[in-house]
Amino acid sequence: MVSYNIETIYKTFTAEKAKGMEEFFNYYNEYVEVFWKTSNGQIKKVFRANSNKGFSEREQITSASVQLLNKLDRHLAFFL
Repeated sequence: MVSYNIETIYKTFTAEKAKGMEEFFNYYNEYVEVFWKTSNGQIKKVFRANSNKGFSEREQITSASVQLLNKLDRHLAFFL
């Protein structure tokens, strides 16, 4: 997880920039929780190639990674 102090961010930056930064970190943390952590909170080391659910874990994480990069790219401007 990316750690940050949201109160410090809101005190240091404008409300618009702070909100954008908070969203940036939230997107990343959610991605890690959903796609990279096991039910025990450990980082996954193996991803199944086949799944009964339609898409393999590998395909799901690849798609989610592309979507995450697009979101993070849009939010990088808040750090300037």
